Amino acid sequence: PLHLEPGLSPPTQHPLPLAPTPTHLRAWVALAGEAAAKDTVSVCIGATSARACEAAGMSRILYPESPGIEGWVDKVREALEAGARARR
Repeated sequence: PLHLEPGLSPPTQHPLPLAPTPTHLRAWVALAGEAAAKDTVSVCIGATSARACEAAGMSRILYPESPGIEGWVDKVREALEAGARARR
């Protein structure tokens, strides 16, 4: 099992997993748990990470048409703005 370093908060307190790679995603799911993963919006850097999210059972997945940092940042903003609107 994975353990957090002292002082780090659990991933479920950060409900917007950022998936630059499938490895990052698998680590997040291992820490947060599959149930939490299914209830989150995941922001992926590209289609490869998005497929890993789908394989992990996630269905709310955002990723840019062309992989890369700029498109990824745009999708992160999009997800955060949508979350802020939903909380209003």
